[in-house]
Amino acid sequence: MHEQSTKAHTLASGLSDSPIGLAAWLIEKYTNWTDCGGDVEAVFTRDELLTWVSAYWFGNCIGSSFAPYASGGSKPWQRVVAPTASTIFPKHLVNAPPEFAERFFNVERWEEMPSGGHFAAWEQPDQYSTGIRAALILSSD
Repeated sequence: MHEQSTKAHTLASGLSDSPIGLAAWLIEKYTNWTDCGGDVEAVFTRDELLTWVSAYWFGNCIGSSFAPYASGGSKPWQRVVAPTASTIFPKHLVNAPPEFAERFFNVERWEEMPSGGHFAAWEQPDQYSTGIRAALILSSD
């Protein structure tokens, strides 16, 4: 995240110039940011991985994918008072304990899933949708 936020244009230029470089960058992220035990093909098929690489390559959008990191910086947070549901995946990049989340959110539901990482919606779609359903039920109460 630090590299994407401080060297976004450098990364984007290099990754937009080489499909092999782009594939190496993305596959490394999919390997290290998922709950795959180092074997990315245990979680995603080769076709799925190549589909994502192709989408970034043909869409020439790796640079714009860094925008949320590059425009980062410290922002003042006000506490969110609406009921909040949190679904936590153990191999996500940045997980905070519930006590930390409660400082910023009105946490009404906190569920820690047994597996999954940064790409949880793709990696663990059933667990991910369970969290979304629970949040929707919470918001309708």
